[in-house]
Amino acid sequence: MPCKEIKGKANNLRDKGANKIYKLFGFAACAALLLAGCDVTDPIYDSVGEVTLTTAWTNTYLTEAPAAGYTVAVGDQSAIITQNPASVENLFQPGTYTGYVYTAADKITVSGTGENTVATVTGAATPAGASGTFIAPDPAFFYSGSKEVTIEKNEEHDITVAMRQDVRELTFIIRPDGDAKVKVESINSAMNGIAGVWNLHTNTACGEAFNIAPVFTKNGDGDWTATVYMLGITGTEQKLSGSITFTTESNLPPITFEKDLRTATGFPAFNSEKKKPLALEAHLVSVHNQLELGDFTAIPDWTGNEEEVGGEVVIILDAGEELVDKVNDAVRQLPQVKIRGTKAMDADDFEELKDNFPNLAHLDISGTATTEIPTSAFHNKTSLHAIILPEGMKVVGNSAFRNSGLESIEIPASVGSVGIYAFYNCSSLKEATLVQGLEAIENNAFQNSGLESIAIPATVTTFGDSAFRDCSDLTEATLAEGLKVIGKYAFSNSGLESIAVPASVTTFGLSAFNGCTSLKSATLEDGLKVIGEYAFSNSGLISIEIPTSVENFGSYAFYYCSSLESATLADGLTVIGQSAFRNSGLTSIAIPASVRSELSKIMRSGVAAI
Repeated sequence: MPCKEIKGKANNLRDKGANKIYKLFGFAACAALLLAGCDVTDPIYDSVGEVTLTTAWTNTYLTEAPAAGYTVAVGDQSAIITQNPASVENLFQPGTYTGYVYTAADKITVSGTGENTVATVTGAATPAGASGTFIAPDPAFFYSGSKEVTIEKNEEHDITVAMRQDVRELTFIIRPDGDAKVKVESINSAMNGIAGVWNLHTNTACGEAFNIAPVFTKNGDGDWTATVYMLGITGTEQKLSGSITFTTESNLPPITFEKDLRTATGFPAFNSEKKKPLALEAHLVSVHNQLELGDFTAIPDWTGNEEEVGGEVVIILDAGEELVDKVNDAVRQLPQVKIRGTKAMDADDFEELKDNFPNLAHLDISGTATTEIPTSAFHNKTSLHAIILPEGMKVVGNSAFRNSGLESIEIPASVGSVGIYAFYNCSSLKEATLVQGLEAIENNAFQNSGLESIAIPATVTTFGDSAFRDCSDLTEATLAEGLKVIGKYAFSNSGLESIAVPASVTTFGLSAFNGCTSLKSATLEDGLKVIGEYAFSNSGLISIEIPTSVENFGSYAFYYCSSLESATLADGLTVIGQSAFRNSGLTSIAIPASVRSELSKIMRSGVAAI
């Protein structure tokens, strides 16, 4: 057979679609056949074989092959597989081949062939390069496997490759004891003995040892944590060194530390137990009136942070780039995502996060130039529990987090408005931090959320209708001086137990506190002019004092306040709406002479007017 005919037959095999391209170990044989030259007159028909490749993921965080596929490489031939298993008939020369299977991962590149196939972290030199380079950022989770197979004539070959997890999660926890929790200002650190290159054939670290710089942050318990992701450890030592600085008020000088991590239980086996996250803790204790950091010890049975499966990935997204082009399916499965870079994320980026990251629980976009959370960006995203927004954010759009699983939110000072229904029906949302700079809380913004308390900053002059309506767990609300209008149904059916309305508020909207059955007291200041209809109806008020500035309050304002024992009305009041105290607990009330209402319409429950 002429040489060109042999090439044509090989190409036809590849052109039969995706299934044909994936026939792993046939590539090497085809290549060998093509390279044999025109002296080859006949193909080796008696070596036709069928290869079926199956990848097993039981030794990884993943339960199955990622939808985005994985790369299969034999010699200098490679293909991306999107099926598991993948099978095809192809031409093979009898012989023994070593194939490699690996996933794509942010900050990791794969190079070399055969026994020299290696994965390298961005920022780390090759084994022949210089040492001491810092690896940054942490690599995303990476999985690989290798298999040596022998191809025989006229045989079917079922090949299973067991995938390994080649990146491990390591968490450092520094726990200040006692009052030291409030004294620590910052913690800086560096760790040596890190593998920057991993041999996929031998499943070992290779090359020089490198350094990383774990970043410590303070959590709500006063502990400081840093989580890093590594291919492995290498070299003769692994030490965590650094410094701890303290608040000015503590009058404590900084301290330095250097801790040998090899003494921690389980740490020497770091490279062989990558599927299991590892956490090391050390206590900051007072010794002779000085603070000292103890040795790091492993936390038994550590499974990772809250609801964490697979750790965190850092994605660098610069101007002109789209998120969809920067991630693969393995990354999309991770629950913790940090996005950094110069880009202001757009609607397409948020759509990618919402629709294609099914396990997304913790999202940090504080390192981006994003200025707006678009309308319905995370609507119905029940997996999302926490998000960190960037300074410079200006708008939280309408229905941005509606029906999501958010548990807490901090709105940066740069945000001017929280949109309509932004956090509507976020039943798990227990805490929302609103800071100076926020100007508007739109209608229904937090309605039917799980908020337990809320503090409205002074820069908010009005919040919309039903803003906190049906928040049954909301027991405390702090309204700052500067607020002017409380919208209709603003706190209706909430769990408020008391409320202090600042003097800057001039108007209550309709049913502002209607149905607040736990509301026992309300403090109203001079400055208030209008109490809207049904304002406190069906509330739990025990007493109420109407300030002299109030000119009228609407019909049914205190309707069905069965616990109301006293009400003081000041001179200056001119209008008391119809049935204002109907079915309340009042037995008597003093009506000021300034009132022009018909008393017969005011009192319909046997209340004696004095």
